[in-house]
Formats: sequence, structure tokens, C-alpha cells
Amino acid sequence: MKREILRIEGGVKKERTFSLKNLHIQCYLGHSSGMIFLNADEKKLLSTILEGKVFFDEGRIFLFDRRVEEKEWRKTVRSHIAVVGREKKLYDYMTVGENIGLYVSENFIFKRDQYYQQMSRCLEEKFDICLEVEHKGDELSFYGMVLVEVMQAYVRKQRLIVLYQLTNRLDDAGFEQLQGVIHKMKEEGYSFLMLDSFEEQVLKCADDYYVVDDGRISGYYGVDTIQKLTFMQMNNRDVHEYYLKFREDPMIFNPLPDSGNRALLLEFMHVETGIVKDLSFSIRQGEFVVMRCRDDYVCRALTALLKGEEQPLKGTIFLKGRKIPYHETWRMLENDIGIMEEQPLENDLVADMTLMDNLCLCLSRKISGLWMQRKYQNSIEMMLERFIEKKYFSEKIKDLPLKIAYRAVFCKWLLFAPKMLICVRPFAAVDIDSVRIIAKEMIQALLQRGVAVLVITSNIQEVEELEGRRVIVDKIEH
Repeated sequence: MKREILRIEGGVKKERTFSLKNLHIQCYLGHSSGMIFLNADEKKLLSTILEGKVFFDEGRIFLFDRRVEEKEWRKTVRSHIAVVGREKKLYDYMTVGENIGLYVSENFIFKRDQYYQQMSRCLEEKFDICLEVEHKGDELSFYGMVLVEVMQAYVRKQRLIVLYQLTNRLDDAGFEQLQGVIHKMKEEGYSFLMLDSFEEQVLKCADDYYVVDDGRISGYYGVDTIQKLTFMQMNNRDVHEYYLKFREDPMIFNPLPDSGNRALLLEFMHVETGIVKDLSFSIRQGEFVVMRCRDDYVCRALTALLKGEEQPLKGTIFLKGRKIPYHETWRMLENDIGIMEEQPLENDLVADMTLMDNLCLCLSRKISGLWMQRKYQNSIEMMLERFIEKKYFSEKIKDLPLKIAYRAVFCKWLLFAPKMLICVRPFAAVDIDSVRIIAKEMIQALLQRGVAVLVITSNIQEVEELEGRRVIVDKIEH
């Protein structure tokens, strides 16, 4: 029977702009779990709690089946849990051997360098690693620092080791070596909790996975329940769509965009049409670009060009680094670029179908047969509960309130999650202030999900209301 080391029941921690809500987590000796976050601030907040710096506002925490109160949390947690990777824990002026031996021996000051070197050499042999024993703390690479901090936790017998966002800072070789150390330590009863974003390495390394969306546990998956993993490229990272074998409500998740280098999605180089002249611009994954056109004629010309209805006279269009012929521009949706046209309620939704059927019809382009399988509806409702109340999903589009119908248009693309969404004059169809606020809120939700957004408009007020990189298109052939 597995022995529990950490249990969090109903953990709630509120911050100004985000919060952790009703978290339930269990960690066992000799076990590794992954926690995949869609929000970097939520991930950081949980790590600070596990470091003992703060405590939950509500909920209970147990260590080895004993409840720990807030007043003793800071002192108690450090005896059992180590957080690696968030902040440097090593002393720069001490050698690797001294850093590992620190706090292990009561006679630390009187021990000779030979003692710490010998202890480090034993660890190197045991785990088949190189610790660079004679180097000082400030001379180590990030991988070296992580390895030493894991060894610190090992000799201190801190049974739960939290690995904070390592996958985007370790190369494949470094992560593979660390995985070997993790495997050997698990055999001795050490446990690991990986706080990370969507990465292939996390999925390979952990025994089970929690998915945290909007501060809540929105999914828990064991390796025996995963039927298929399909990875696709986004932000130069691998993210997943997966189906669960023994569940009635499989869920589809996408991560937040990373702030690092983003892949180039769409690029125009000196493109000309009968109206637009010498247009050059680019947009990367997760980026927000507002393209201000001189007037409606230019706006419509650009839309026709992107839809493949008009042929460029000159210039080149690149899609994900590949030059695309004119006759293939209409296939951009198949290449993960979608277009939300100027009248979205009429063009993007089927009025006589229910909201749920509209969403499933769109998503079935990615998941074959989804539209006909009702078991997916709970997943869709859960994913969109922040934006649409459950009672509206069974109503026809033509019967929905304007605000809900307008949210539904964006939710369709939020579910489909193309690499980029082109929005043509998103405020043009509605003048109600609350609906304009909805448009901005939903665009932000798309960006948070890693979808690049390109807004094409001729309305100066729209440009001023939207905060994104601006491209001016005002060159017209006379």
C-alpha cells in the first residue's frame, strides 16, 4: 500500500488578479506526479506555498497523515519538502561538496574538504552523475545547479522534491540524465512533484498528471487511462491533444504562450493587389497585431486576399515559413489559421442549430466523429463555464441573447484553438458597449490560450481600444 507524504484538501489562496481554488492534491512515497498549469502565476503561487513562505487562506494540509497548522507550516515543511528550480538555493562562495553537506552534519564547520568531497564522490557513483565537486556555486550551469539541489534534498532526507518549470530550461540530454536520477531516488522512497506547463518531458516522466485551469484542478489522469498522445508544434514547444480511454468526459487543453522565442506563423513580403500596395508584415504565435486600414475598401481587399478570393499581383505570402501559392490560401484553416468575418453571428454560426451543436461541429474538424458523440458535451461545458452558463448550451443560436451569441462565436475558436485567428472588424456588427467589452475579453482569452490574433479594421476607435502591435495599411493605388 502506498504511503502518503502530502495531502492538500480544499486549498484556497487568493491574490489580486488570480487565485488557487479548492485544490485537492496527494503525493505518495516513491511516486512522481505532474501538475500542468495554464497560468504561470498560479504555478508560482503554489510553489511559494510548498516552500513554506505563505499558507492557504482556506483548506487543510497534511504531512505524513498529520495535519499541519499555519503557525508551524514554515518550519515543518522544510524538513520534508524541497523546491528546486524556482530560486537558487546554493551559496556562491562554497564548493559543490560544501553546499551538499550544509546542514547535514552538526559539525559542519569542523569537517574537512576531504569529507565533503568523499560524500559527493559517493553520490556521483551511486547516481552515475558528475557533480563538478570542486566548483563553487556560482560556477555551475543551470543543470548543474539543479543536480546539486536535488542531491541536497537527498542527503537531508526531504522526501518530496518539487521540480519547478525545468522543462524549458533543460535540454533533452540534461532532462534525460535528471530522469535517471529521479528513477533511482524513487526506488528509495523519494517522491517528485513537477510544476510545469505542457511539455512532452512531463508526460513521459510523471506517473500521473493534474491539469490546473483557472486555479482549479480540471483534470486528473493516470498513465493507464491515456489512450493516445498527439503532439503538435506551438511556440516551439510540444503541446497535446489527447483522448482518454476509460472516461466519459475527455478534456482538451492548450497551454499559455511562453514569453520566449515564438515561431513565425504568417508573413507578407511586398504584397500588392489592385488596391493594396507593398504590404509587408509578420505575426508570430501568441502575438496580438492590430492592422489599421485606411478605409473599408482596403479592409475588404485584405480579407479577400486572406480568404483566397483575390489573387496578389506581386509579392510573397509565407505560412509557417513555407511559401504558399495563391490557390492554396483558401486552405489556411486546414493549416491552423481561421477567419472570423465582419458579421460573425451570420457567417460563423448556424442559427437553427443549438449552441452545443455549433461548437461540436467546429471541433469535429480536429476530432473525427466528435459531433455525433454526446459524451464530449460535459467537457466542453466545463471548459467554457467561465464564459457561458450551462443552460444556454441546449438553446438554438437564434434564441440566444445577443451577448451569449457573441460569446459563442469566440468560444468556437477558443475550443478549436487554431494557431492564429484573423478577426475582421470585430466591433462592427455591434455598438453595445457591453458587447465590445466581451470582444476584448474573449480576444484576451484566445491570447492566453496561445492563439495569435490579427485584427483587421478601418475603425480608428477600434484601433485605440485594442492594445496590440499596430500595422498601418494606407498605401492605395490611384
